[in-house]
Amino acid sequence: MNDKVQHFLIGAIACLILGLLVSPVFGLAAGICAGIGKEIWDSFGNGVPDILDAFATVAGSFLIYFIIL
Repeated sequence: MNDKVQHFLIGAIACLILGLLVSPVFGLAAGICAGIGKEIWDSFGNGVPDILDAFATVAGSFLIYFIIL
């Protein structure tokens, strides 16, 4: 599976689960933090940071946010 698709799905899943369990805004925030946090982690030598990966994760989060809002 393409890396960007994986990032998109992780953002969507994080937002869906936490959005339904806590609140849609919390789910969105969790997805955004996951995407940005992962790229920050990568920038410390734990992978290759890619801003497009963060955008893909955030996009998945926003899609689910607007569906469950």
